[in-house]
Amino acid sequence: MISLKLLSGLSVLLLVSPLAGKAHAQERPDSTAPVLLPGLTVGVLRTPFEALRAPLAIGVTGQDQIQRARPGLALDEALRTIPGVQVDNRYNYALGERLSIRGFGARAQFGIRGVKVIVDGIPATFPDGQTSLSHVNMSFLSRAEVVRGPASALYGSSAGGVVQLQTESPPLSPYEQEVAVTAGSDGLLKLQATGGGTSRAASYLFNLSRLEYGGYRQHGGAENLQFQGRLGYHGARDDIRLTVSAVSYDAENPGSLTEQLLAENRFQAFQRNVVQQTGEDGAQQQAGLTWRREAAGGELEVTGYGIAREVDNPIPASIIDLERRAGGV
Repeated sequence: MISLKLLSGLSVLLLVSPLAGKAHAQERPDSTAPVLLPGLTVGVLRTPFEALRAPLAIGVTGQDQIQRARPGLALDEALRTIPGVQVDNRYNYALGERLSIRGFGARAQFGIRGVKVIVDGIPATFPDGQTSLSHVNMSFLSRAEVVRGPASALYGSSAGGVVQLQTESPPLSPYEQEVAVTAGSDGLLKLQATGGGTSRAASYLFNLSRLEYGGYRQHGGAENLQFQGRLGYHGARDDIRLTVSAVSYDAENPGSLTEQLLAENRFQAFQRNVVQQTGEDGAQQQAGLTWRREAAGGELEVTGYGIAREVDNPIPASIIDLERRAGGV
């Protein structure tokens, strides 16, 4: 009988204690003030939108996410944090990357199809829908915006999506210069120099980089020389910008191995690729002039651009030699 009373008293005490503590906790004032984060404006929809108010699926990455603690070797460094975007990269510079948005986008023989890419307001996609990103220095990017889904029809026949890349802006001081060196295993060495400045309404910026890579496997090396430059004028109502980019690259392709060859030596190349010197030797140049003028209730923007590309691609049983030119307004 005593034990039953004791258990009843303890159960009542246990039930009352949490309620009392909860009531005491509710009476305590909340001293944590709300923290307001800065707003994020996106321009990939052609009209500036606040990211949270945009009625479409948009992803954005800034300069810190792209460049901080990144070697700047491939596109996946800029897009890996955006949902629905997948970049497959084998670090074979003769093949490039495969980019897909929500499963849409196929790797073409010489680039990416189904996804439109714009760099500094200039299309990097050829009229047939094929895109090559060999001329873009990933360590020079400051922002990446992605439109996922059918809203990409704003830019034409790119049902998979749109990727808009922006390079760094000129510094506000008269002149600044920066030099970077990246080194790693398998003969990796990347040298980069950036310089630019602003003087009143005029600004300029240039970036020169050289990449050398020995390759994880035999006959898997690459050399890449890139240049990107920008001249700008920002007046009271007018904004004029000239952008130029160029690349010259030479990459070897070790090819695929059978299971037996892989077991023997995973670092070897397919011997037919070595004999035929399979790889890709190419160059690409791109230039564009953009004029933007503020008008009543909006702004007018006109852009003219041109792209030139040459590719020499010997592969087993054939040799591919391409020269392409494209332009638009």
